Amino acid sequence: MEKEKFMTFEKALEIVRELSYSQGFYGRRLRNMQEMDEEERQEFEEDLAFNKVKTDLDLIFYFEC
Repeated sequence: MEKEKFMTFEKALEIVRELSYSQGFYGRRLRNMQEMDEEERQEFEEDLAFNKVKTDLDLIFYFEC
């Protein structure tokens, strides 16, 4: 059985970086993500998997809902 693939921290960071150019919220989110240590990044990825975040839209819903 193939393991489901959820969004990685690096992919989420890339999306937030793109969104940060037009939204202040994402600029702050980007800064916070860039300051995370390795343990915080791992916890973030685990939370993305727990919430089944796979796409850009999933990530936006994750942050805004």
